[in-house]
Amino acid sequence: MALTYMHVDGAGAGDYSGSTWANAMSFASFYTGETNSFDAVAAGYIYFFMGGQTYSLTSNISTAIDGTAADRIAIIGVASGTTNEGAAIDDADFAQGSDRPIFDGNTAYYIDLADYSGVENCIAESGLYPILLAAACIVKNCKVNTDYTGATTRTLINCVSSYLKVINCELFSDEAGTGLVYGVQGNIFCLIAFCYVHDMTTGSGSTGITPYGTIPSVLFCIFDNLDKTVTVTSDESGIFFGCTFYDCDDALPLTDGTAASVINCIFSDCTTSAISSTASTFSHLLMYNHFYNNGDNHLNVPEEGDAADLFCDWWATTGDPKFTTAGSDFSLQSDSPCIDAGMAMALGVG
Repeated sequence: MALTYMHVDGAGAGDYSGSTWANAMSFASFYTGETNSFDAVAAGYIYFFMGGQTYSLTSNISTAIDGTAADRIAIIGVASGTTNEGAAIDDADFAQGSDRPIFDGNTAYYIDLADYSGVENCIAESGLYPILLAAACIVKNCKVNTDYTGATTRTLINCVSSYLKVINCELFSDEAGTGLVYGVQGNIFCLIAFCYVHDMTTGSGSTGITPYGTIPSVLFCIFDNLDKTVTVTSDESGIFFGCTFYDCDDALPLTDGTAASVINCIFSDCTTSAISSTASTFSHLLMYNHFYNNGDNHLNVPEEGDAADLFCDWWATTGDPKFTTAGSDFSLQSDSPCIDAGMAMALGVG
């Protein structure tokens, strides 16, 4: 790997070259003017941003330069006050919570990266889509929202190509009436894991995930207060495993031509339906899901005992899941009926 490490710290310091914290780029010099500023970015450039600060965008953070599988381009937030630099920075130095650097795009600007790029440990806000990505990109440990107040549809994370990974992120809209529709918009082979996607009920259709191509693999995510979790526009397969769907409307609508697997998921307090289908031929695999207080647990979906139960929701359970605090803390209390009720994480052989 041929990585080049740069350091960015608000007003900057020293010679603004970015080579060390003592010579940190200012945010203005990160944009342009220095040898390794973002307008001269190349594969393998890693920009560490000091946490605890707000970086107000004056134009897009944008490049058409691709990283590579070995030498990606990344923007990474680090904990405020860290003294580690370059290759010495590791997970223990990463910014967390409110200490993450805030990229404020105001009404018009956003982060726009090409192939094999990433954004980690950051808070991104914009009146447009806060993060726009190309192929083989990753967004990790980020909080992403929009303050857009117009009528046009906006996307929080907009991936215009394939192989997107969104891991351990919070995606939401903090403005009523923003017109926000998509939480994550991906192409094929999209992985969404350990994410909290919530409060997207305004706008036209407000949807957590809209894949164009293969339905993503969605693992251990929480979907709270959405019109629906996913808009399926493809004829491919995907998986929802270990997810919680709470206070949504039509939580998980599945369509004809798809073959989704929905396993070990909790559906609670969903107004119209938990799992619904428009399929003339139902081909989804539903196993070990839990249902409570939904308008309909299985809308147009075969249930065990039905005449067409070949693809029924096998071993489904019911009852109050007993969240610690529904709507904010979705951990399960010790007497929850969901504990030890799902499919085991490991399967025996023979």
